[in-house]
This record gives sequence, C-alpha cells and structure tokens, in this order.
Amino acid sequence: MKRYLTCGMVLMALLLAGNAFGDGNSLLAECTSAIALVEKLNTRALTIDNFKNENFLGAGSCLGMMQGMKDMNKSYEVLLNKKALFCSPESGVSNDQAARIVVKYLREHPEKLHEKESLLAIEAFREAFPCK
Repeated sequence: MKRYLTCGMVLMALLLAGNAFGDGNSLLAECTSAIALVEKLNTRALTIDNFKNENFLGAGSCLGMMQGMKDMNKSYEVLLNKKALFCSPESGVSNDQAARIVVKYLREHPEKLHEKESLLAIEAFREAFPCK
C-alpha cells in the first residue's frame, strides 16, 4: 500500500509540475506526438517494435487539453449567452483536428512559443474559428 501511495504522489507531482510550466514549446511537442500517434493508430502502423518510441503521456496531455478547451468554450457559450471564445462548426471538431489547428498556429507563430499553452490554444482556435 505504501508503494502505491508513493508512486501516486510522484505521479501527481510530475503532472502538476508539467501543467505549471506548460508553454508553447511543450504544447507543440505534445500535440505533434498526438497527431503522429493518431495517424499511426488510424493506419494501423503502430507496432510492438515502435510502441516504446511513442510519447503517450504527451499525446494524452494534448488531446485532453483539446477536449477541455472545447468543453470550456461550450460552457462559456451556454452560461454567457453566446459569448464563446471561438465559434467552432456545428458539426464539431475532433480532438485530433483541434491538435492539428494548434500545431499549425504554433508553427506559424514561433515568436509566441514562450507564452502559456492554454492562451496559445485559445488564440489558435480563435484564428481558425472566428465568431461573426
């Protein structure tokens, strides 16, 4: 039991530290990993041989952040009477498409990579899905 508690505390510290220092550089790396992983899964190119080379934690962090950003925006829209931060299409946006939007934005704006990852993600979505 003590072993599990220690492992849990270490994992929590790592996750909190990662989120506290998340900038555009880390977001770009994580979302690039997520896109590569999704492509491998879609084409069944993920094999036992290259399984250990994947950044599953980074990819999961990116895809989780994309879902969180979309959920937050929907909450703003509902709670603030159509005052969404960005206006995504009615059909919705998948998490991997959202990751592609963020990666594209970050590659086009390398001067912003030092900025907070959550603000950069919102800027990317606002550019891709402006409200009219």
